[in-house]
Amino acid sequence: MFILSLKNEKYISLECLCAILNSRLMNRYYHLISLEKNRTMAQTDIETLETLPIKIPRKDIQNIVGQLIHKNLSNNKISETIENYLCEIYELSEDLRYYLQKNSLY
Repeated sequence: MFILSLKNEKYISLECLCAILNSRLMNRYYHLISLEKNRTMAQTDIETLETLPIKIPRKDIQNIVGQLIHKNLSNNKISETIENYLCEIYELSEDLRYYLQKNSLY
């Protein structure tokens, strides 16, 4: 397992960071703040990435996420389980959880 050390002396596993960055939650958030959805030649700006609200999960959750990624489960099952953990980490309301399940952004 690889660990990333952040400026504020907090640590996050690379698997967990990748799970957060590739989650529906961050995808929706990024599209809402960047306004890049469905644009031709859309770009990812460093300034926008720096503003992403990355919460560092507890060590036990990081370990569970890492284990899920390395198991031979279907991608849908892994994604669904990780998304549920992220909803808990970010303390999302039921309305926001429902919004994340929808296919449309707006």
